[in-house]
Amino acid sequence: MRQYETLDTVDYSGTGSRRLRPPARLGERERAVFIDLVTGCDPRHFRPADLPLLCRYVEAVCLAEEAAQKLASEGAVVDGKQNPWFAIHQASCKTIAVLALRLRLGPQSRQPRAHKTTPGPVSAYEILDLEADHGGTQSS
Repeated sequence: MRQYETLDTVDYSGTGSRRLRPPARLGERERAVFIDLVTGCDPRHFRPADLPLLCRYVEAVCLAEEAAQKLASEGAVVDGKQNPWFAIHQASCKTIAVLALRLRLGPQSRQPRAHKTTPGPVSAYEILDLEADHGGTQSS
């Protein structure tokens, strides 16, 4: 049997985690969402200054989940009127979207930033080469 080495393990050093810890004031569900969020990102992604935004984000996520459950069980219309949970769901989803951008949580936020350089001028020779018909073949 061949032995394999893995690089995805971390040696226990006896020191605590470098990740942000959930504040004690968070409820059980908010705490679970917080832990899931910080463990799903690079340990260096969040800093202590992000803690208030992270707390608001997980609160909004939990509120949106609760509102979605209420809407699923009660329906979007109750007694001929819009269910009040709809407005709560809508507002919490908007909060989630705004805070996700600020906390750099979405796929667009994780993309490397474009270089802030301008392309150099194109030479007349390069333009002539691009305009030339090379018999349908690509030249290198």
